[in-house]
Amino acid sequence: MNGTDTVIQHPTKDRHPSVFGKYQVQYKIGQGAMGAVYKAYDPSIDRIVAIKTISPGILLTDDSGEFKERFLREVRATGKINHPNIISVYDSGELDGNPFFVMEYVEGKELKEFLADNSTVSLEYAKKIICQILDALSYSHDCDIVHRDIKPSNIFIDVKGNVKIADFGIAKQSNSNLTQTGSIIGTPSYMSPEQCQGKAVDHRSDLFSAAVVFYEMLTGEKCFNGSSGHVIMHRILTHTPEKPSILNVNVPEVIDNIILKAISKNPSDRYSGALDFKRAIEKSKSVSNYEPQKKHSIKLALLLVSAVVATVIAAYALFDKHNQESHLDRSENTMEWNQATVEPVALSEQNKITRLLKVAKAHRLVGRIIEPQGSNAYATYRLILSINPDNVQAIDGLEQVKQQLFEQTKLLLEQGKKEQAKSSIDTALLLFPADAQYLELLKVVDN
Repeated sequence: MNGTDTVIQHPTKDRHPSVFGKYQVQYKIGQGAMGAVYKAYDPSIDRIVAIKTISPGILLTDDSGEFKERFLREVRATGKINHPNIISVYDSGELDGNPFFVMEYVEGKELKEFLADNSTVSLEYAKKIICQILDALSYSHDCDIVHRDIKPSNIFIDVKGNVKIADFGIAKQSNSNLTQTGSIIGTPSYMSPEQCQGKAVDHRSDLFSAAVVFYEMLTGEKCFNGSSGHVIMHRILTHTPEKPSILNVNVPEVIDNIILKAISKNPSDRYSGALDFKRAIEKSKSVSNYEPQKKHSIKLALLLVSAVVATVIAAYALFDKHNQESHLDRSENTMEWNQATVEPVALSEQNKITRLLKVAKAHRLVGRIIEPQGSNAYATYRLILSINPDNVQAIDGLEQVKQQLFEQTKLLLEQGKKEQAKSSIDTALLLFPADAQYLELLKVVDN
């Protein structure tokens, strides 16, 4: 069972104990394969708490006592930790032989849910979240505790925007022998290579997992994915993922390098500690400064995209003008040659175009043709054309974007969603003014 169950959710209708000792149960928050979590009230100090238990069925089949020991390990591991970014354990006990523990009740949502609710997460906001995660990990590592299951569903964002890490159920303490080398424990998409191989792990395994979470926040995609756990683990062991900037043009190269270092296959090639990882992130230059954007209408998003592209084009024009003015300082012959010929795209700019074409292709492959704001195929092709207006691949790419959007609009019409189709056409005409096929489609909608 994971930390999902410590967040406010709708109460279930299942029967449950009315009390755990002095704690008055209000309702069951959630049920997992391993146990349940309840929202309860502590009358002695007038506060709401969460109570975690093991499912009775698990105890009946737990001949080796491993599940009970793992549960008690979470109590011991979290109970010795006192950090603002880690969910606190207040108390523990037994009810009819079933162990339970009482912990901090978090009002907020999982990072997993947060990412699903937000179409984009700005670099600055992602840095704020990951730095709090690394603060918590640094503290737990100083307590000789390795979490071993850092993932979005074990990370909470409370109502004030603070991070809370939960579920130390598979945490490893340096003096523990419960999990022997050879055991594979963790969640495949976020496991380190050494976890996948069942090798001994240390704090650097958590840094790998944290970097994978950071990657997902910035790109909206899992760093390692696959059709099964075995496929995912094979990719973790053998595959180097695309740089985050390939999926999000707002990610600077310095962040690419930080993440790639943290997900090195060899632990010794990663950061030596969570604070070193955090310092590297804090030193990186900011390229954006907006909070996560909720999913708005396509039309509004594209108006903003158009503004961004226009700004980029204007900035590039100024840059180009500066370069042209600098040419005037050269010899007269050179100046005349520049005036008489069309100068080819500089090598550095060509490298940028090559990279941006890959970014645009990646956006199209995952369906980001015109959204989210500032990180989509349309905006990327426009940026390429601001550098080189004659780039054939970008021109062709925009044509494909237009056609893909057209097919989506036709589908809306076929489904009888005329209002949405009309909004899509209006948006398309903002991007591709006076386009004949959209004007024809508009007539169909208006009739």
